[in-house]
Amino acid sequence: IFDWLIDKSSRYWEIKSQSLSSHVQLFIPQRSVKRTKELLRMSVTQVRVLVAFLTGHARVLKHLKYMKLSSTDVCRICGWEEETAEHILCYCGGLEVRRRRYFGSLDGKMNPTELFGYTLHNIYDFLKGIEIVKEEYNLG
Repeated sequence: IFDWLIDKSSRYWEIKSQSLSSHVQLFIPQRSVKRTKELLRMSVTQVRVLVAFLTGHARVLKHLKYMKLSSTDVCRICGWEEETAEHILCYCGGLEVRRRRYFGSLDGKMNPTELFGYTLHNIYDFLKGIEIVKEEYNLG
């Protein structure tokens, strides 16, 4: 079953990679069997949070405003920029120390494609400790 899933995901990636949104291409620049295996070993909650952030459909204010569920899209952490998944993962000034600790980025910011070099568990661990993520996804 596992090999079948890997084969299925490989074929799907080849077909869909041309039409993927630019947001997905930022964080997942290429198909990865290693990533697929890692994802299949994660809990449903971990997968839900990661997929939300890596596809740009996380419960962040820009997305919520687009869906008319919020009147603002200003980041709840830094208060300066639009709160997007990319902003939270890579650029938010309020998360610079946390980003340095989890990813070793020298200035506390990182290019989205740099995340591809880290494990999904590492990315999830970074996200699960952020207060707004804990609240929005009931991570306790």
